[in-house]
Amino acid sequence: MKKFIALALLVGAVLVLPTMATGAADDANGPPCVDVNGSSALYTAGTLSLTADLGAGPCKYVTYTLYVYDTNAAGEEPLATSSTFALLGDTTIGFAAVADDDGVVCVAMTTSIGKHVFDRAPDAGCINVSSTPPGFGDFT
Repeated sequence: MKKFIALALLVGAVLVLPTMATGAADDANGPPCVDVNGSSALYTAGTLSLTADLGAGPCKYVTYTLYVYDTNAAGEEPLATSSTFALLGDTTIGFAAVADDDGVVCVAMTTSIGKHVFDRAPDAGCINVSSTPPGFGDFT
């Protein structure tokens, strides 16, 4: 009976491991500092500001990148990128980037270590942010 229970536990572990080990970029399998839990963007006076709430304070070895696209143009060459951020709280970082002239941009953010992207916000596409009121967007 003990051998049967041990075999059942081993088979169960083998079946569970592939599910836990695989993950897309939006799963943020890694340290808590790569997990984007929420974000909001504000576009005023031609400047885009984005704040991101992370699972933990930012890590020095993680690259946090903001992508600014022309309206609905995610996947194309970004108008601007920035990996320079300011610490706004224990787990909140902020970006500022000059945006384009038409008053509407689309933004996305990634967390990566080297070439491996751990999280992307939003999970797909980008969030439109307009300079006209309310002038903000958010994603998780």
